[in-house]
Amino acid sequence: MKPIEYYFSSYAAYHKTTGNKLTHYLGIPLIVFSTFGLLYKVQWQDVNLALLVWLLSTLFYCRLDWKKALPFSVLTFLFYWSSRWINSELHWALFIFGWILQGIGHYVYEKKSPAFLTNISHILIGPFWIFCRFWNFQKAKT
Repeated sequence: MKPIEYYFSSYAAYHKTTGNKLTHYLGIPLIVFSTFGLLYKVQWQDVNLALLVWLLSTLFYCRLDWKKALPFSVLTFLFYWSSRWINSELHWALFIFGWILQGIGHYVYEKKSPAFLTNISHILIGPFWIFCRFWNFQKAKT
């Protein structure tokens, strides 16, 4: 696994303009929240898919930087827990709106394709990068 600096600098290269960053600051949390809500509906015995995704993504983030991953995992768990109380139609609306914001950010402001089109791991890096930038973790300032 590559170091967190690699992922953050690679992701940051696709997110340089203020307009793109602002659309991502709103769009990415909407996508994460609604994804948890939609995946919560998929049950297998006593486990739902959202909880499994939360656990696996938390392990991924901990391997990158556990000190940043622990508070991030608390936030994403709150997303998971609170998203369970919202109906699927609203989750779909939030999910679509979040992706529309992403598209606006990349095509109107950045004039560059989304990062995950060249590296699929950026689907996971995006939320972590936003969180670290918001909380001013030093390594996310790229």
